[in-house]
Amino acid sequence: MRADNVILAIVCVPAVLYAASIAWRGRSLPITSSAPPDESVEAAVRQSARDVTTTLSAGAIAGVLTAGLGGRFVMRLLAATSGDGAQGRLTDAEEVVGEITFDGTAFFVLFAGLVAPTLLSLLYLLVRRMLPNTAWKAGLLVGVLVLGTIGVNDPLSAENGDFRILAPTWLAIASVVAVGLLFGVTFTALSARFDAKSRPSAQGERRGRRILMNASAVFLINPLSLVLAAAYVAAHLMPRNGPCAVNPGPGWLRAGRSGGSHRREPYARLRGRRLPQR
Repeated sequence: MRADNVILAIVCVPAVLYAASIAWRGRSLPITSSAPPDESVEAAVRQSARDVTTTLSAGAIAGVLTAGLGGRFVMRLLAATSGDGAQGRLTDAEEVVGEITFDGTAFFVLFAGLVAPTLLSLLYLLVRRMLPNTAWKAGLLVGVLVLGTIGVNDPLSAENGDFRILAPTWLAIASVVAVGLLFGVTFTALSARFDAKSRPSAQGERRGRRILMNASAVFLINPLSLVLAAAYVAAHLMPRNGPCAVNPGPGWLRAGRSGGSHRREPYARLRGRRLPQR
């Protein structure tokens, strides 16, 4: 066995197994918090900024482990199962089947593991509350959406010439689907864990995790990422300052909300009671 194959297996296989363990341990976590949001604008800005950085961190880590290193291992596996006739041929990405180069591996891990997943993580943030609130359910749905959008346009496209080179075809399709689903469940599990740990009430947050989350803001140098992040922050503030803001009501109702002397009676006590006659 060639040394480069051994090195690739030593690096990629543990990464995939680690991603699977993250997904399994965090499968039952809620992806959104049930705590009532703070109504102040300053708190909303802080929370939305935390949401952006934690989601970017989860997307980057899950992307490198699954789409980056896991995808690279799948490429090497398919090259090995395709036989001698496929060795040396060019793929659609103009890579040589059977060759392992540092430049090719670094570019693949960078693009498939960092650039694309961070963009997807911000899109996820915009639609997160529309998904099931359990990490594994939301993750499977995210994986299916990734395969149904990016997947059918490149790796699973019927026009992909790599299917004429790599064999068996069923293994190629199954590997791509597995990587997409694993990314989805790993990403949502990590995002849910980071979200819970980043909240002000969370205990035991490690300094290293905070540094990692803050460092993930570097991905916002991408203009599209910056636009998506700004859209999320604006949407997060809309119920408080936008034209659709809820009217706080008259003075007696605001006093009841703030703990004044005129408190509202629970609805259960008012049922069956006659209205006062004027």
